[in-house]
Amino acid sequence: MSQVVIFADGYRRSLGPYRIASEIRKAGFSCQVISFIRYFSQEEMAKVCEKFITDDTMIVGLSTTFWYDEILSYSFLQDTIRRVKPNVKVIIGGPNARRVASLTRHKIDAIFSGQGESNILRYLRHIDGGEEMRSPTDIARDNIPVYESEKVADDWTVVSSQTIYTPEDIISREEPVVLEVSRGCIFSCSFCAYPLNGKKKLDHIKYAEVIREEVMRNYTDLGIHHYILSDDTFNDSLEKLYILKEVFASLPFKLTFTSYARLDLLNAHREEIELLEEMGMVGVNFGVETFHDKAAKLIGKGMVGKIAKQFLHDLKHTHWKGRIKVATGLIQGFPYETYESHDETLQWILDEDNLVESVQPHALSVVNPTKDIFPYKSEFQINASKYGFYWPSSSNPGVWKNMIGPVKTYQEAQRLYTRAKEATRQTGRDHQGGFGVSANYSVSKFSDDPKTLEQLIAMDRFQFTEYSEKHGKANFARFMIWYKEELFKL
Repeated sequence: MSQVVIFADGYRRSLGPYRIASEIRKAGFSCQVISFIRYFSQEEMAKVCEKFITDDTMIVGLSTTFWYDEILSYSFLQDTIRRVKPNVKVIIGGPNARRVASLTRHKIDAIFSGQGESNILRYLRHIDGGEEMRSPTDIARDNIPVYESEKVADDWTVVSSQTIYTPEDIISREEPVVLEVSRGCIFSCSFCAYPLNGKKKLDHIKYAEVIREEVMRNYTDLGIHHYILSDDTFNDSLEKLYILKEVFASLPFKLTFTSYARLDLLNAHREEIELLEEMGMVGVNFGVETFHDKAAKLIGKGMVGKIAKQFLHDLKHTHWKGRIKVATGLIQGFPYETYESHDETLQWILDEDNLVESVQPHALSVVNPTKDIFPYKSEFQINASKYGFYWPSSSNPGVWKNMIGPVKTYQEAQRLYTRAKEATRQTGRDHQGGFGVSANYSVSKFSDDPKTLEQLIAMDRFQFTEYSEKHGKANFARFMIWYKEELFKL
């Protein structure tokens, strides 16, 4: 049987490789996904290649979702792939595909970007049986063809798709996985650049019966009951939430999940507060980004700072208490935000009356659009001069300056980020967001002090930080021993 091998990286599984593998298997081909590759030694990586890349292997795929900075491991892996089978097609996919391809010294046969399900099947049939392949949408460095799909293709649709795990994927029983609920975002924030931004409500949402069938299969086969939901804005539609509540309520087990959500939508539709908890939410990440009123309006956020802080406090103190772990994303460096505002945000992080478990700061990234090889551009890039951005160095396209400040350089934004990050460490706000709980639960069963999901949720942020720092790395190391042992048994 013709075969595809996909290598992926990261401290947790990303959805993309298994999403693509599901389509490949459905089409009648064999596909082996190998995750966590940065945690393999070079000797182990060589053994993996020798075991799984065979005479039947037509394509080796490299997923870049969590694999951007590890170019050295890419180089060794590609050296080994070419040694084992010199003429195999090596392709790259995922959000960082073009950037990785521009940095690696190796020959890449094709890049897949955007909504890749239908393009990868066309390419596979082209390599396997000579079926005609669509012309590439672009040509990258070294004449690498790029197959880009900005929209959900007409011959494939997300609404009826399922990610189907097989024994070869080596999912441990009860391990949380990613569940795709919908694709795309109804918003178009000024700093954000993704292909399905600005979609209409209810676009690209999976059918209810498709979701139910997928979670029932996972529960029956693997005992999975906790998920990280793949949905840019889970609470973008009350109609969607009520449909999913009915699905989750019909299950013979209690499904729990963490997800992204919009704070301003939750404030506008207060019935969602109780609804989300009833559905099984135990963790949420709000992309607040800034508490500065003018900066928030500029980027497309619908809540002013004082109201946002008070609402977060009310969610934790009055509504959810400790039952739902709240994380907030904050970005340092937006136009108009003053240093005084950044100081106030720092004090909010340090304030013990602030009950938010996790704060995740980031320095604002705006890459020179004329140098950015990522195909999608944000409003900040498209109309850079309107927002004061310019780039003094062509060799460092991510190092911006800004004429309207007050934060006028990327370096200043980095310093503000460093300061905010240190405050999150001081206050124990750097671990226990919903995704942090999910990550620890993924490997807790391999611990010498295992915890249930309920026990992890019941911990306050200091207890959770202590547990994570004491057991997290050791738990993951034991998980990797198990994963590698099972992999080499295949």
